[in-house]
Amino acid sequence: MGDSRERFGCQVLGPHFEELCREFARSEDAFGELPGDVGAGVITDPARREQIEVDVAVFAPAGRDLRVSPGVFPGG
Repeated sequence: MGDSRERFGCQVLGPHFEELCREFARSEDAFGELPGDVGAGVITDPARREQIEVDVAVFAPAGRDLRVSPGVFPGG
């Protein structure tokens, strides 16, 4: 039972929660203004020679200052 519960969390709940976070980040409520773009991706850490999955990436609108606010979630 534990294995199927873990698999459900990783394959269903995790991706669903990530999409909900991206949807919220697309709203004006999140930052007081609409973002330029919202997405997800993978970045490379050359020092550690590993890839890091970014579940929510928010970019400022064109012509606005870039603000970086990384969030790291346990098990994410």
